[in-house]
Amino acid sequence: MSFEILKNENHFKKKSLRVCFFSHMSHLGGAERSLIELVKELIEDHGVMCSVVLPGSGPLRRHLEEVGASTLIFKCSWWCDDPYYLPPENDIWLRLNNSFQNLHELVRQNLIEINPDIIVTNTITIPWGAITASLLNRPHVWFIREFGELDYDLKFFLPFDEVINIIKKSSNFIITNSNAIQKTLFGTTAGHNVRTIYRYIDIHCDTNCRDERNIFTKTNAIKLLILGRIAANKGQKDAIFAVKELIKRKKDVELIIMGPGEPVYIKELKEIVKDGPLKPRIKFVDFMENPYPVIRQADIVLVCSRAEAFGRAILESMLFKKPVIGTNSGGTPELIKEEYNGLLYEYGNFKQLADKIEYLINNSEKIKELGENGYKFSRENFSKKNYGGEIFNILKGLKNQTPLLSPELQLFIKRYG
Repeated sequence: MSFEILKNENHFKKKSLRVCFFSHMSHLGGAERSLIELVKELIEDHGVMCSVVLPGSGPLRRHLEEVGASTLIFKCSWWCDDPYYLPPENDIWLRLNNSFQNLHELVRQNLIEINPDIIVTNTITIPWGAITASLLNRPHVWFIREFGELDYDLKFFLPFDEVINIIKKSSNFIITNSNAIQKTLFGTTAGHNVRTIYRYIDIHCDTNCRDERNIFTKTNAIKLLILGRIAANKGQKDAIFAVKELIKRKKDVELIIMGPGEPVYIKELKEIVKDGPLKPRIKFVDFMENPYPVIRQADIVLVCSRAEAFGRAILESMLFKKPVIGTNSGGTPELIKEEYNGLLYEYGNFKQLADKIEYLINNSEKIKELGENGYKFSRENFSKKNYGGEIFNILKGLKNQTPLLSPELQLFIKRYG
């Protein structure tokens, strides 16, 4: 959508609310896909005018514009380092100071004219939405989709408890995507302005499953899939060693590891499987913008993360009636009910994972039963009304509220701005 549309006053007047989102990524990870779905629902069902600030031009920009959002580019740094994707410039002060300069330019040239009612930050990894809200004197919502340290090993430039305090004190409302996130980061006595809202995923198989290529090559094998970012904390090693154990037990299995990742870690995994019986049984597949055809071909989906905040792959798999075996940690137990719609194992215990897979192999009727129950569970508990509808009500209620700015964030601004 052209930025010119944003300058049309009549366009503004037709909208019930003007919301500006800040995203830390421009690709299509789980948080970004959920952002697309939320923006689409807010625009189509509630007449919200959505603009999204992105760190660069990637596939996320195209998808957002296709659903009717306007996009702006803001070159910025995170306020933490991702150990797998370290930025080229390691001077923290310089990176953040440059981000501040770019932010002031963005506010002056674009955001003042857009005049959003509310600012929403879509991630724990950037503070720029909260700072923008203070500059524009607007209420701010912080959407927390990550544990931060526990799941991604993020190294924050401030002590982590100080980061959490900034989030608490600089947000008129905090939305978490699992009860585990809410409890871990904000405690069991979180205030009335902290709420868990589960995402909604709408899958149209007639348009999203047309790719008929056979990703799996072993015709009679039980087809296992682990998808998402390839990183140590995502547990791909558990899946590999479980397959190795199953081969020892004379089980016919095939594993697809699909997704983007850190080249050094991917190389390490490929070294494990390059020789012997694992080589024909395990295949690496690059990131696919549309993973649904592969999920459809799988028999069992594995989610082996050390601490998954929500586990989008779990919900997607359930919508395809696939049983999921996941780790008994993070937000995963909120989605997988043992022996009802999936199975759980302890992270790092690959033999236990192999036991769970073998159980389903030996009891093939369970694969169908768990899949059917997963589909029923996902349809009953994850709806548009409970996702975008609930978030719209929150945003509408926050309009014209006084913005918040914590003393800790003021110090952060003074230090780096």
